[in-house]
Amino acid sequence: MQGAIAAAMGSEAPRLRWSRPDGLHLTLKFLGEQPRSKSGDIDRALREAVKGSRAFELIVGHAAVFEDKRGPRVLHAGVEGDTEPLLS
Repeated sequence: MQGAIAAAMGSEAPRLRWSRPDGLHLTLKFLGEQPRSKSGDIDRALREAVKGSRAFELIVGHAAVFEDKRGPRVLHAGVEGDTEPLLS
């Protein structure tokens, strides 16, 4: 992923601000705005949901942007590779 970001940073996109690589994430399910008081419950539920799961490898796929009237705002990329565990 870092290589893809480095390549894109060289493009002509002066309005974009780039996230630190450690700030990148993969959205599996968007929960919307949640109160901070629910973070413990959400954390416990997620840990329980993945208990016993095996590691798997994903590859960055196609990339595109979310835009508004001023231009690109968010770069997003698809995932490829061992995606089957994401579907179950």
